[in-house]
Amino acid sequence: MRARLDELRLLVARREGSLEELPDGCLPPGNAREWSAELGRTRAAQGALGPVNARAGADHAAALAELEAGRAELTDAEAAAGELRGHLDELEDAEGAATLLAFGRVNEAFREYSAELLGGVGELEAEMGEHGRLTGLRLAVQPRGKRTRSMTLLSAGERTMAGLGFLFALNHAGGEEGMGGLPLAVLDEVDAPLDEANIRRFTAFLERFAARGTQFLIVTHQKATMEVAQALWGVTTDQSGASRVLSIRQEGEGMGVQ
Repeated sequence: MRARLDELRLLVARREGSLEELPDGCLPPGNAREWSAELGRTRAAQGALGPVNARAGADHAAALAELEAGRAELTDAEAAAGELRGHLDELEDAEGAATLLAFGRVNEAFREYSAELLGGVGELEAEMGEHGRLTGLRLAVQPRGKRTRSMTLLSAGERTMAGLGFLFALNHAGGEEGMGGLPLAVLDEVDAPLDEANIRRFTAFLERFAARGTQFLIVTHQKATMEVAQALWGVTTDQSGASRVLSIRQEGEGMGVQ
């Protein structure tokens, strides 16, 4: 063993003699025992990482390419969304302007029809949202001889005439005279609370707007309203008590009122 130890020492001395001297600062701090301990810790940490994935580089490149494609798609989507928001803002501005313009036309017509139907003053009061857009409206009507402008304080006949005035005023929403607002109107017993004079005013409006192209379907028991109708449908009973349907069509040019 002593001889073997001497041989090993001689071998180490020969190898150290053949090595070039390392520049200062190349050796890590510490001695050989400390280096061995650090090497053991490093190998243990490397082992804890698990097996080496030989395709890690290729997988990373593929994932990076997919990420870049996703970023490009996101950029395109954000640009398209911005363009759509711009168009939406333009449409909202155009719609708001058109709505205010139509409101002005309807309000002007409502003032005129309120004077004709009620002999008083009528106006539409706009309700504006937080962004200055029209969100609703109220009917403010003051019949002749009354001070109130609240619809809830009017009689049933006055409320009916005010509602009819608004209905007829809607025909002016389209911009053309009496066109575009109401191609078809269905009225169910709206003339029930009206007296004879108001019924005549009401039927005069029916004839006026029917001549402009609006068609009215009316459920009524008032004879004065039936007089302006182009066609009549009704149910009656014969002597036996059985019900039967009757239909009558007026001669000549019809008014589009049924």
